[in-house]
Amino acid sequence: ASDASGVKEFLDDMRFYMHPSGAGTQIFSYPYFFDVTIYAAKKIIFASQKAALTNLTINPFGSGLPSFHSDGSPVHTSVTLEFQEVQPKGAEEIQALYRGG
Repeated sequence: ASDASGVKEFLDDMRFYMHPSGAGTQIFSYPYFFDVTIYAAKKIIFASQKAALTNLTINPFGSGLPSFHSDGSPVHTSVTLEFQEVQPKGAEEIQALYRGG
């Protein structure tokens, strides 16, 4: 979605998927694993298959000063997602990925 409600839904999903399920029991399941690919000018600048979201930081004062819309939502929010590769790629896979081979 392109509006603020879509951003909220995305952040709620990320909070959910970064934690293991089964809290309160002796058996936990692993958190969700993501396939992460970042493009710049239609070229891959980073890619990882199987990465866990290890940190989610939401800063509602992204511009440095508190500023809110009339409904109370922040004017500028900065979001940082940190991933940890669970299954790193080998040298050959990295070469093929970034050279397009």
